[in-house]
Amino acid sequence: MILVLGSGFGLYGHVAALAAAGEPVSTLARYRRKALERPELAGLVDRIEWVADDAIADAQVTTLACRPAENLAWAEHLIADKVGGTLVLEKPIAPNWRAAQTLEQAMLAAGRAWRTPYLFLHCDWFPVLAQDGQITVRWRHRQPAGLNGWKAAEDEGGGAINFYFIHWLAVLEALLPGVAARYTREPVGFSAGPLEVVFELGEDLGFEILIDGRPVHQALTPFGAVPERGLPDPRIPMLQRFYQATLSGDGRYDNDFQMAVTRRWREMCDA
Repeated sequence: MILVLGSGFGLYGHVAALAAAGEPVSTLARYRRKALERPELAGLVDRIEWVADDAIADAQVTTLACRPAENLAWAEHLIADKVGGTLVLEKPIAPNWRAAQTLEQAMLAAGRAWRTPYLFLHCDWFPVLAQDGQITVRWRHRQPAGLNGWKAAEDEGGGAINFYFIHWLAVLEALLPGVAARYTREPVGFSAGPLEVVFELGEDLGFEILIDGRPVHQALTPFGAVPERGLPDPRIPMLQRFYQATLSGDGRYDNDFQMAVTRRWREMCDA
């Protein structure tokens, strides 16, 4: 059984992706009302097993898709109780890299496997980044002015680096494992070998990949369309690829890879 905790993206992202793919997925019965309020989940409600909170003990895979502090607390609880199976932790896995590294060491000591859905690794455009030539990526994400909540609070795991740009640190480690990078904070980005990425969090929206200055991919977001309430989330295909790889035992993004991404998170925050 795959158990998903989290009534936001956990529900309309992770649960929706697994249910639509025909995977046995369960989530907490108290989330059912929220699912019924989302039109895009109407056809999936009966494919989901709605369980009590104590069903966590029987899960072979437990997905934690809550706020970073909640994910950290859940993970520590599951490790201490020796339940929950393989852990899937949404990014960032903790409010800061220090807490993330401490959690990773605890999971290692407990013999647990964990994975984080760095979804850029599962986008259609990802193989383009391995082509010959100078690869330049420009990503602009629109953040509403005056946004409140944890996604805007760096000390809670939000902000440009912790919540958004960490996706690119996973891409960097996947393409150029162990290769040193030059990180920048203004603008947020890095350059390493033939790969350069620049990210802007503000009023504009756009995603572009260039090879030797020539555009080869353009979209509004890295996932294509902008998410709209009432429609399936555009990240669902990438989540399905992530779970297919995770459930099949694909070892490319194993514990060592996860820890390498966290080390790059530390390096970027210290730059």
